[in-house]
Amino acid sequence: MIHHRRRFNVADIDTAATLAQILTRGTQCLCSGFRVAGYLFLNDSFSEDGAQEYAVFRVASDGQHEQIESITFGWCNYAQTLDYIERIVRGELAVRCTTGGPLTVQTHQEHRAQRCQLCA
Repeated sequence: MIHHRRRFNVADIDTAATLAQILTRGTQCLCSGFRVAGYLFLNDSFSEDGAQEYAVFRVASDGQHEQIESITFGWCNYAQTLDYIERIVRGELAVRCTTGGPLTVQTHQEHRAQRCQLCA
């Protein structure tokens, strides 16, 4: 993960299909993140108008975050995005990466309570 100092506004998503729709229908704020099936997808892009890159983390039972993948969803269509997400959830894509530091993962309410220069 390049942007490990960002504060991420994480939304809980029910299904891989819903997350695939979100990631392929347009770009997201640079502070956006999504949680599905125990995995975090955190926007690691350089700009909203660039290719949307997401760092993927497994959330351990002790609350620790372990980066397992980095995917440029901005280059994928819906079917490819859904395939990646489903493979991650099944544990088929799990390359251990380093994060560069601790993450700040927040709920929508926590994130809005503090000023974030990355929010649209």
